[in-house]
Amino acid sequence: MVAGPIVGNGAPADFLVDVFEPSGDSYVQPRAGNPGAADAFRGAVDKLGSFKLGDLGENYEHFYGPINKKIQRYSVSRGGSPMLGVAMYFACFDNQYVGPIVAHLDALRALDRAFGLEKQLGTPQMDNVLRLVCSEDDTVQILVVTFPQPLAFLLYLTDKTSGPKIVLLLNASVTSPLHPFPNHDVIQWARLVATG
Repeated sequence: MVAGPIVGNGAPADFLVDVFEPSGDSYVQPRAGNPGAADAFRGAVDKLGSFKLGDLGENYEHFYGPINKKIQRYSVSRGGSPMLGVAMYFACFDNQYVGPIVAHLDALRALDRAFGLEKQLGTPQMDNVLRLVCSEDDTVQILVVTFPQPLAFLLYLTDKTSGPKIVLLLNASVTSPLHPFPNHDVIQWARLVATG
């Protein structure tokens, strides 16, 4: 999807947004790519009726793979354009398949590992984010962090029966006076959002 004015023909100035929906299969089906996590999840649930996120290990390829492919396709192919937003969408409704629910919970660990969120924001802020995405209320969190990747933002959106949970991670580079496209509508919007 293109947001804002369009130059076309792969122009680095066009702002592109792409979405993917982690299924969570790797947590419950060993053949889906993370047998350690699937075995830990099934074992913990069978024996204890519950599990800890730490039991799932740290194989986050089901998150990183799609993000990296989108960066390659939409940024690197346009000369490393920072005009890219990626959204992760989790559908977590009552009485549904458990995969997306576990993925929704573990995604924050994956994002922390990739971008050092806790180091940048501090433990109390990360604890607050986790508390809010697990709450029963509609929540929106906007966090400004530094990404080494050419992304303007990463959106974490969970659709739950109790209401949406949204975490918008804005790359601090959107606020830089050296941003190559400071007058683009999306960059101006991101700057407004980043400054509150």
